[in-house]
Amino acid sequence: AAARSSLARLRNLLVEMFPPRRPYLILRTWLETPRLAANFTQQFRPAAAMVVIGHIHAPSIRREGGRSIINTGCYLPPLGRRCVDLADGVLTVRRVIRRRGDIFHPGAAVARFGPFPP
Repeated sequence: AAARSSLARLRNLLVEMFPPRRPYLILRTWLETPRLAANFTQQFRPAAAMVVIGHIHAPSIRREGGRSIINTGCYLPPLGRRCVDLADGVLTVRRVIRRRGDIFHPGAAVARFGPFPP
């Protein structure tokens, strides 16, 4: 099973690296997405203080245009994944941990925002 897992990781890495320009495009997307999200929000929801996006693979929390841009990442290794919960006006960003195969659970808090007014 370990050899199969290593081969699967190698295959995924090769797919991500082809064509040769692809790594540059991926990095550019990671760098530009928070700014684009802030610009979009400024145009369509100017009062919003936060934006939550996902599936941009590398989880992050960045400040752009006076807003917090939270990218939850994705469920593919190796970059990690985050989830967001909102309770009692507090938004908490948490790591997602994998247990027993494909069972995922919220883990430790990475950041907290709020409390926000109702």
